[in-house]
Amino acid sequence: VAPAGAHELLAAAAQQGVPLSVRVPGAGACGGDWRAVRLARGWTQADAGGARLHLREDAIAQAWLLRCPSRRGLLQTLLLLDADGAPIARFGDENADTPERCGWRRLVRLLDAEAEA
Repeated sequence: VAPAGAHELLAAAAQQGVPLSVRVPGAGACGGDWRAVRLARGWTQADAGGARLHLREDAIAQAWLLRCPSRRGLLQTLLLLDADGAPIARFGDENADTPERCGWRRLVRLLDAEAEA
């Protein structure tokens, strides 16, 4: 999918009230209801109840939508990679005990549709 998809995904999640988890290597994971998503000087900045995410847009070389089967059903993740192929962040449904939420699946379909266009 398009590298700009991460900003679009966070902005849509905030607008629609869809909770999602973000995992950043070396920094851990945070999740919840993202709000105040903005693009400023090449950075996507987002807040989720005390957690803050600062994502440098020009560092995202690739964005992949991964689909993996699991006991919970199909799990979908947006994976962001830098120019060396190292992971920058992973976005997904934060609830690990139930099937993916409809809101998350709707956001993923939007990313998928843009990639096909």
